[in-house]
Amino acid sequence: MNFVVVNSDGVQRTDTYTTSSAGSYVFTSKGMAQNKQYRLRAKTGDGGFLSRYNVTGAWNPDSY
Repeated sequence: MNFVVVNSDGVQRTDTYTTSSAGSYVFTSKGMAQNKQYRLRAKTGDGGFLSRYNVTGAWNPDSY
């Protein structure tokens, strides 16, 4: 499964985290800006996107 952060236009704004098990990861910002809306996108191995998944932890895009 691949995880990325995208902006409101669907443009990827971080590197890609690829995993098949639970884990932790710190994304590298690629053009994120303060006070903007972002979402975490999860893409499955067959190319589909998950609409529901559980993510725990702290995330503050404004700290980039």
